[in-house]
Amino acid sequence: MTQTSPRPGPASPSGGDWAAQAADKVEQVVATLHEKTTAPILKGARGAVWGVLATFLIIIAVVLLYTAMFRALDSYLPWGVWAAHLIFGVVFTVGGVLIGQRGRVREDESA
Repeated sequence: MTQTSPRPGPASPSGGDWAAQAADKVEQVVATLHEKTTAPILKGARGAVWGVLATFLIIIAVVLLYTAMFRALDSYLPWGVWAAHLIFGVVFTVGGVLIGQRGRVREDESA
């Protein structure tokens, strides 16, 4: 058996290993593409997930706060549960009217 030595590849101008240089260049291009495309998409997706989670938790907190306030009013008012319903009804009605007034557009401003 004769042992043959591997044939050398084409010589590069810099004299280094051209296969390693090509692999390094491919790796550099892939890293740049990842940095420019995939990384911003991942950041946006993370932001969207955290935003949905925060919104969900805020809605739960508001509902629990409303329930706690209603139960506290019901416990401390001597007239019964109708008084708590009346107070919350008035507060939400006044709040809705005020928000509705702010949202109305005057005719002279819309033109």
